[in-house]
Amino acid sequence: MELSRDITHIEKKLKTEKQMQNTVNEIADIMHKNCSLAAQKWNRPAISLSGGMDSKTTLSVANGLYDKFFLYSFQSKDTEEVDAKVANEICKEIDL
Repeated sequence: MELSRDITHIEKKLKTEKQMQNTVNEIADIMHKNCSLAAQKWNRPAISLSGGMDSKTTLSVANGLYDKFFLYSFQSKDTEEVDAKVANEICKEIDL
């Protein structure tokens, strides 16, 4: 009886994880299409890279479209130095 309950729990967990991954993939696809539409509407729209989660997500969903965007980062305060360095390292890693 205990084994059966464990198997049922694992099956439910796997189903939930699969559903979550499918949802994440759908969201990423929608965001990629939005990046593509922005690149079609405007001439080289800009993506600001701070090294934070939002800019990393935007950069990720713009994969394959980088040549259509102007990518930039800036540092206005000393406390933003780490973020600017992270953005620079990310760009180096993906040859931008």
